Amino acid sequence: MRMKFLIRGKKGQIHTLEAIVAVVIMIIFAFSVFQFYSVQAYESQSVEDLKERGRSALTALDASGKLKDWVAFDDGDDDDNLKAALQEMLPSDTGFNLAVFRDSLDGTLVDSVNYGESPPPDKPIATVNYVVCIGYTGDIDDDVRYIKFQLWYI
Repeated sequence: MRMKFLIRGKKGQIHTLEAIVAVVIMIIFAFSVFQFYSVQAYESQSVEDLKERGRSALTALDASGKLKDWVAFDDGDDDDNLKAALQEMLPSDTGFNLAVFRDSLDGTLVDSVNYGESPPPDKPIATVNYVVCIGYTGDIDDDVRYIKFQLWYI
């Protein structure tokens, strides 16, 4: 009689151990799913943050007239001035590429300014498209410049 009681007790211990292992596996699975989604949310948030910073930098430069002057006149000194102004407005760990097009965003490249290494393949890139009116010169196509501003974390 005593023997049956000991065997029955071991079966109960195995069931308890099995339940504990199952709960631990479920907790690990839930934690890994949470980590996966939180990393994706952080990356998308950082892209939105970069877009907002880039948009506000271009808007501030446009409001001050510096952007219009740089786009309208292709002068090498202006490239350095624009790069310095953008570096002041953006975080120090941000690289960027600003390209100006004449006809459309895929049209004739007029000028470009780069800062930092080329974008790392594993990091997200934020792109801000911006249009600058440089004044009427007699031809509607010469009136507007299209800016493609790409930002990334270095």
